[in-house]
Amino acid sequence: LDCAEPLPGTPMVQSSACCGWARAWCRLRRRRMRIHEEVFLHPFHKLLKYGRFPATLFMHAFLVVLVTCQMLFYLEKDIKHACFTAQHFSSLFLGNPDGTVKFMQLSQLQLAVQQAVSNVFFIDDVTFNDVHLRVGNYTHGSEEQLALALEEPDPESIPVTLRFRNQSVLTLQLFRKNFTRASAEVYLREALPMLYCDDMRHVEDLSLAFSLLEISHTVPVEYHFLWTLAMHFDGRYAGQFLGRLDYTVGTFRRRNEMRDVVWASTGNCVVIGVAMVAATLIVRKTYRSYVVVRQLREARDAILARGEDSCHLRSLSWRDESALFSWWWAVGLGSHLLQVLASLRCMRTTADIATRFGLIGWSCFLTWLNICQYFENFPGYYVTFTTLGKGMRSVCQYMASVIPILTAFMLLGCGNFWQSAAFQDITSSYASLFSLLNGDMVHDTFVDLGNVGGMFGQAYLYVFIFIFIYIILNANIAIIEEAYQAARDEGRRQEVQAQDFSMQRNRASSMDSVFEPLLPPSLRFKTKARMSPRFLDNPALQGALAEVFGDFRRRAASVVMPGAFDQERPLDWWLRALPLWTNALRHVPVNYGEEELEALGSLLWEHKQAAAGSLDDFNRFRNRGVS
Repeated sequence: LDCAEPLPGTPMVQSSACCGWARAWCRLRRRRMRIHEEVFLHPFHKLLKYGRFPATLFMHAFLVVLVTCQMLFYLEKDIKHACFTAQHFSSLFLGNPDGTVKFMQLSQLQLAVQQAVSNVFFIDDVTFNDVHLRVGNYTHGSEEQLALALEEPDPESIPVTLRFRNQSVLTLQLFRKNFTRASAEVYLREALPMLYCDDMRHVEDLSLAFSLLEISHTVPVEYHFLWTLAMHFDGRYAGQFLGRLDYTVGTFRRRNEMRDVVWASTGNCVVIGVAMVAATLIVRKTYRSYVVVRQLREARDAILARGEDSCHLRSLSWRDESALFSWWWAVGLGSHLLQVLASLRCMRTTADIATRFGLIGWSCFLTWLNICQYFENFPGYYVTFTTLGKGMRSVCQYMASVIPILTAFMLLGCGNFWQSAAFQDITSSYASLFSLLNGDMVHDTFVDLGNVGGMFGQAYLYVFIFIFIYIILNANIAIIEEAYQAARDEGRRQEVQAQDFSMQRNRASSMDSVFEPLLPPSLRFKTKARMSPRFLDNPALQGALAEVFGDFRRRAASVVMPGAFDQERPLDWWLRALPLWTNALRHVPVNYGEEELEALGSLLWEHKQAAAGSLDDFNRFRNRGVS
């Protein structure tokens, strides 16, 4: 339509810039991608070269924002409150907000149990929160059970369980009506006589279990936290009792109280919907690659059945076929599965905070990791993963020879310096040596082992640090540096390959400087086609795809002379000739060499020289604004 002349008497109407871009977009959409571009071309360049919207890239970027907001929302609403409240409860029942405390004397243990029982029975008097004592485990209960827990009166007793070293178990009840602060010790001497006599040496564990119903008023709607707590006084190790507070916490809200949190459930529904759409797109890409592999195998079987020779298809191995798939697709499917599970967990009226937030954490981890797959076509940004791929094997081989040396030092330290807290057991010894070789706690360990082992202890540390920091650690750094340099060199080589591939594809838009002015300005851009290294580094796959899906000779044979040059209707001749030449050159597979490209270029040049005549005639046609 742009080439048609206006009707007589009709004024010329200049097309707007918007219409020009719309026509350019439509022309891009009509261009058909080759099979290797469908599988290996970067989504952003599919948009620029073919007008294909990068739906998967958009979905993954949108999910990054959604799951991060989901994490921040529940971190602010639940986790911070749970962390501070757990420290508060630990301080009430153990006297230490860290959650663990050691009792080295019997009198300390007696006082701690007495204080813990007193604070449990009189929880309303010692806490800042709106807390109600319960004895049932309601964290994983149904909505009906939780509704009963809200109406349940305060219990009259709490259970105390004693496990002895002969594996026998004794359960007692401590009654609230008989317990007062003034007579707490007298009552516990009657209820727990073994705590105040020599029988305590036979006790392996003493525990108190109970539940707390907390009503939080920090959000617009009353939000209920259900705590299941267990105080353990562990006496498995001689000479001490280790007190710790174990807990699980869940949330509960009534259905008639959910009006102010509907938007949170809506956000979870959006995450589920987008994750399912993105997973569907990944499954579609996987199926497309599977179809390509099946077609390659069918073509190979057909060629072998006819007795023909095909070097590309015959040399195609399963490793070459696996390049059509990406391990990032498995990471993406795993992230989408966790996104759905985490969102479904968040939408429950009753939820365990630890399980829910753990799922959200894994969902965020895989979602952010999954976005790194779009750096694969840009070697400069993908150097971290390339370094890991090239250096991990060498590092693992080197560490296989290092682990026996580290174990030898660990056993030597554990056997000679067991008096030190850093070498009391195997776990502590490994952790201490690993911290030392990374430069942590060096001075403190020197002082500690000097007090325990004297000169031998310090000599042990000098030898360990010399071997592991000055030799082993530096050798490991050299291996990583070598892998990094190899990754940088490979990245530069891939950049050159991408530029060569871009030059071949750019001939589709402009065969030479003579034809370029004939194109509209909106289509004169040069786009570097970012192909995946899985394709550029696999010549066997390139040849097989070109042989099955893009035969060069068949494309070149389709270039025919569009008739003799017509002096009367030159414009029609050019409009017939240019699409044929451009289409033939645009379908040249990337793996064909310069000789075949020069043959096609010579053929096109002869047609152009024979048809164009003089340059003046050609410029006259060009100045007419041929689109």
